[in-house]
Amino acid sequence: MDQIDFDRFCQQEHWQHQGEASAAKTQHSNFECWQRWLTRQPLTIAELNQLPSTAKAVHQAWQDYHQGLYQTSLTHFKQALTEMEKNWPAINLDAALGICRIYTRTGQWQLARDWGTYALKLARKHNRLFDTSRTFNALGDLFCRAGYTQFAHLFLMSSTNVLLQGSVHKARHYNSLATVLMRQKAYLRAEALLMNSLYLAHDNQDSDSVWHALARLQWLYVETNTQIMVHERFNNLIPAKHNAIANAYMEIAQAVMIMHEQPKLAEHLLNQAANRTSTLYPIESAWFARCAGNQTALNAEMLNLPLYPAPAAEGFSCFDSSWQQVELANNQLNWLVTPQSALSAQHLLTERQAFFI
Repeated sequence: MDQIDFDRFCQQEHWQHQGEASAAKTQHSNFECWQRWLTRQPLTIAELNQLPSTAKAVHQAWQDYHQGLYQTSLTHFKQALTEMEKNWPAINLDAALGICRIYTRTGQWQLARDWGTYALKLARKHNRLFDTSRTFNALGDLFCRAGYTQFAHLFLMSSTNVLLQGSVHKARHYNSLATVLMRQKAYLRAEALLMNSLYLAHDNQDSDSVWHALARLQWLYVETNTQIMVHERFNNLIPAKHNAIANAYMEIAQAVMIMHEQPKLAEHLLNQAANRTSTLYPIESAWFARCAGNQTALNAEMLNLPLYPAPAAEGFSCFDSSWQQVELANNQLNWLVTPQSALSAQHLLTERQAFFI
């Protein structure tokens, strides 16, 4: 198979990203392969061999990330950055954002901010609006987990506003923003967003976003002491296809709600959530097992990944840089591999803060 004209693909992607149109801007015959690379879909070995080594590395990194293989994913992202000066900017940006996501999920929050800052610098420098939105969302996720909800709110609002009206990603962003509003105890606003997300996702047949909206609504009803089970109230909106992680979050919230009055049923719900563990989400699965009092299968090395400093974001400026000054630390999830000392509703509510739910 012929080598892909990578430079031409970079130009084509830039034109599509900017929304420009020109009769002279034609697609290469292998553009379908290129589009699958951009959307992180699986590629054959023959197709991967058409790409530069750094493009192959970042593609493999995202494949590993979505399989829950954070150690190898981090290694591939770093490989993609070995030729930063020669790389197409989107590769550096994608790799930086990937590292930010990995460090966020594994509790290396100081480094996650540094890599997110670098990704945001590249997105703004090259006028990549969708990547700017993605990076705002990643930083919002990070600051929410770290407890800085004012910054999380700022980033998630910015992420939503960057997206085009009618974007299929709106439901996901509403879910994310509702999480932050719940942490800020703005429950009415959070519920309004979740209801919008629920019906928008249902209309778009986005079952994952439906489940994540339902899971967040269940936690909201826990915090507001509203005795509502979402699977009963929204029975007509329940998707046929389940989402293991969102279902587990929902079941843990239901267990917290009834823990004092119906301890046996609460125990059953926690065990049910623990049985939904998935290798695709090792960190979340470790918490589900811990909630049920089970031994976690999480490898402690995943919480102690190599700590790679981010490149300096020279020339990066923003109106309010206070989010770059707050104290964040690394190794914030090591408690996941320690035995559960005491199981209580308050304990689960506290531990939940480390997750984006």
